[in-house]
Amino acid sequence: MTLMGRPTDGGRSAAWVPLALVAALAIVAMGPILGNRFAGDAVHLIVRNDRVHSVADFPMRILETYWPQVTLESDGRLYRPLTTIGFSFQWVFGIGSPLIYHLTSLALYIVASLLVFALARRFLPLGPATLAAGLFAVHPVHVEAVASATGQGELMATAFALLATTTYVDAVARGLTSTRLAVIVGGFGLACLAHEQALVLPLLMLVITPLVACSRQPAARRDDVSRALVALAAVAVAYLSVRHTVLGSLVGDLPHPAWDGTPASLRAMTMLAAVPTGLRLLFWPAHLQADYSPQEIDLAGGFGEEQVIGLVAMLLFAIVSWWALGRSKPVAAGLLWIAVMILPGSNLFVPTAKILSEADLFLPSVGACLIGGGWAAMLGAGRLARIPGVVEGLGAAALVVLSVGAFAAAQRATVWYDTSALHGQTVLDAPLSYQAWRDWAAELVRQERDTEAAGALRRSLSLFDRDPAVYDDLATIERRFGRCDWAVPLYRVALLFDPNRYPTAVRLVGCLVALRDFASAREEISRLVSRGRVEYMGLESVVEEAESDSSAGPGSAKP
Repeated sequence: MTLMGRPTDGGRSAAWVPLALVAALAIVAMGPILGNRFAGDAVHLIVRNDRVHSVADFPMRILETYWPQVTLESDGRLYRPLTTIGFSFQWVFGIGSPLIYHLTSLALYIVASLLVFALARRFLPLGPATLAAGLFAVHPVHVEAVASATGQGELMATAFALLATTTYVDAVARGLTSTRLAVIVGGFGLACLAHEQALVLPLLMLVITPLVACSRQPAARRDDVSRALVALAAVAVAYLSVRHTVLGSLVGDLPHPAWDGTPASLRAMTMLAAVPTGLRLLFWPAHLQADYSPQEIDLAGGFGEEQVIGLVAMLLFAIVSWWALGRSKPVAAGLLWIAVMILPGSNLFVPTAKILSEADLFLPSVGACLIGGGWAAMLGAGRLARIPGVVEGLGAAALVVLSVGAFAAAQRATVWYDTSALHGQTVLDAPLSYQAWRDWAAELVRQERDTEAAGALRRSLSLFDRDPAVYDDLATIERRFGRCDWAVPLYRVALLFDPNRYPTAVRLVGCLVALRDFASAREEISRLVSRGRVEYMGLESVVEEAESDSSAGPGSAKP
């Protein structure tokens, strides 16, 4: 077997060799995560989430949100029951240790890498297919999904999507049996229950159908495709129905503050400017960062130079796709895979909670790796391969690329050692990201370094001044410093951006009472009650008691 050059499928390599190679590459690239602790969202979704600390009622996860409900503040968000069920069993069997989560993530990653090989093998000779799977196994952009325990949603969704797609390709080529139909439908359903990004899988299957080699009668092929797509549509409708019941909407996630008040046209312009960054991360992940909030990603005010660059990148992508349709089915399949799988997180149809995320590129990256394997096959079968030494040189280059990728991924995995390491590195990787500075401020507060945290929050506001959470965080620090006169305006701005931040309103009432502005405190309580939050009526007695103490003598008001 060779990674480059003419295929050597004639049995000279044992069947297990490419599988072992791909698994070994995945272990080398992501093995360092086994020494990590919980980091980032895993702290909130796993460590501090009591719902996943038991398996006694695990079937109820199917009727619960992914993010737990925050009392008096907001409903839970997103719908990924299979992922939360996995969290529960790992917590119980691992007694809360992060090691079991990282072992599970590594195992899921190995499985996904092997399934990439299985899919690639349907389009490519053995060597290029192994290269495609190897590229996937060492891709540095995968670190966020693998190193963060919460990335298991992406890992499971990708594994099930690959299983369903590979089986679908077999069904188109050889016939749709009941077993294949069950695997296709089951894989799609489980992928959706793990992560909503998999919902576009039927569209992917539809567009790659013409690329699947088949010697069967066209009528039989069409019938099988129709049966499979109808079954997938039924699963999609059932999934969306349950999702709507649980979340109260089909979207479910809170939009990024950058999208608040932003028309769809400017949102599309912003994402158009982000196209080169997304393509770079897929094909040349030289610089990675855990956050891509403003101003790391510039918010568009119209059509300008960055949009022109993004449009040119998309046109080139379309031209290459058209060229590949007639010359390389693997490359065409990879390009179509990227185009379809990038849609859920593109912010084009609905605003999402992120502008750009490396974890959201995990599933689309399968297409990038198929493209790599497709180019290897073309080079290995072309005129260039007939020149002595070229095949060996290209093979050596492929090994260098795999080695560099594995080293870069292993190095990046250590960034996710714990939350402190992650947020500390992110302000270095993404110094223009307001969210990176807010996250770093939260870590400084945890370390009781409030003065530095306040400075980090002011830096965050200087980069992006439309996120109410940052105003709330800074006001709360000022309140702890005893500066309620500074905190009140910050709380008011936070509520101006988001009137439904009820805990913010309660903290504002507390500061107004401390400042003996009882009239304003009552006005704020009335506003809360008028919005249906009758549970806050009890604050009236707090204000009355403070006002009574204040009238009894100076200095007796209770903050």
